[in-house]
Amino acid sequence: MAILKLVRWSNLLYIFALMSLLRYCLVKPFYSFTAYQLSLNDGQFLLLCLSVVLIAAGGYIINDYYDRPTDTLNKPDKVWIGTDISPTFALQLYALCNVSGIGIAFWVANVVGVPKLAFIQVATAILLWFYTLYLQRLPLIGNILVALLCGAVVLIVAWYEKALLNSFLNDVLLLLGFSPTSITDLGLDVSEFSSYVLFYFYVFAFFAFLYTLLRELIKDIEDSEGDESMAYKTLPIVVGIPISKLVGAVIVAISLNYLAKIALAESSVGQFWSASLIVILAIVPSVYLLYNIWKARRTADFSRVSLLVKVIMFLTLLYLPYFRSTIKMGDMVVVDPNGETIANISLDSTKTATPDTLSAEPTASPNNNIDIHIDTAQTVSPTREP
Repeated sequence: MAILKLVRWSNLLYIFALMSLLRYCLVKPFYSFTAYQLSLNDGQFLLLCLSVVLIAAGGYIINDYYDRPTDTLNKPDKVWIGTDISPTFALQLYALCNVSGIGIAFWVANVVGVPKLAFIQVATAILLWFYTLYLQRLPLIGNILVALLCGAVVLIVAWYEKALLNSFLNDVLLLLGFSPTSITDLGLDVSEFSSYVLFYFYVFAFFAFLYTLLRELIKDIEDSEGDESMAYKTLPIVVGIPISKLVGAVIVAISLNYLAKIALAESSVGQFWSASLIVILAIVPSVYLLYNIWKARRTADFSRVSLLVKVIMFLTLLYLPYFRSTIKMGDMVVVDPNGETIANISLDSTKTATPDTLSAEPTASPNNNIDIHIDTAQTVSPTREP
């Protein structure tokens, strides 16, 4: 169906899958071990996903609307507006997607209690329009913007959770030079738990940014012939395809560097299956990707590279369900100064606790140590098991 192709249904599916997996394999499991309550229930979160998907769909529509001249040269078999879909209907659909997406965003943001969050979607819609008209014609600037917006798709799941939003704002203010005391005076409720969870969002957002930047650069190489005829100044046109390939290779090398460090860090703490999955799902395909970038010469070669980047991005989603299976509450052992165990503490997430209370039940043990059973509370941090 032409409309589904116009809005890049597979990309929209990726956005929905990414947001859902981040919530159900990262946020929800961690929250289940604490007294924190999710800001959105499942239905409200589904509406948040719909809002983001609608804004993204609007961005694809307006991009195709204005790119008809270059698309006719670069990929004539993929021009939907003016053939299967009328320009007028395309603009109406663009307006419907943006108005609906922004309207839903304001409703969901009010549920969270932070109405200003909806301006993320407003800003995104404006930036995608600005990208289509101006920024995509410039070297790297448009590519970086799209990559940042893809990273924001990861972070928006955290931004719509109040505890994680406070931690994010805390991090931003620290980067801007505010002191911890002045941040506390602003009334931000920040905990080590929320900072711990947010760290994982930063990692996923970082890699989403890198691989999206790479894919946008490869697409510019694919389209360089038609873009040049329309006086575009994309990176391949300005510096040439060989230098652009080198930039792409550097992006992959940066990704491989950090992926290897993460895999080694996981292995060092006993997460061998986690490290293996990172190698299988990300490192090996990325090495193959690097090889394909190096040997690419024709447009068809770069199309294959672009598809490979997309495959890698989908493959990495498979890591999240496994990650969720490793999350647990860590038992604690209390020892005396001589190294003798004096208490075994097990953590129970099956009981309801308030943020400021912990209940302990000591029981006798065969070796005369003290076994203490603690109900979960906000003050207890989750960990991961091998």
